[in-house]
Amino acid sequence: MTNCQIGVFCSYVNPDRARVPINRELYVPRSWFTDPDRLADAGVPDAAVFSTKPELAWRMIERAAEDPLLVFGWVTGDEAYGNNTALRARCRARAAGVLI
Repeated sequence: MTNCQIGVFCSYVNPDRARVPINRELYVPRSWFTDPDRLADAGVPDAAVFSTKPELAWRMIERAAEDPLLVFGWVTGDEAYGNNTALRARCRARAAGVLI
């Protein structure tokens, strides 16, 4: 992973199955945080800290759950998120359903 960008995206799907992107986070590899110059060159904010992709996903789920205009009863994701027991437990505790 020399110079790439990996995004984590959150979309809302309405009952008619129309998808609308509602949030995104940029994943920055852990190794970059040992090189402040690389972070600065890439424009990563000084306050940024390493977060895994499931952690980024949880932030977006939390923001969506706090938005009074968004109503949802479940969350889905691919195996990178569905196999993350901490993320699934957070969703269950929040009553957002089971992450698949």
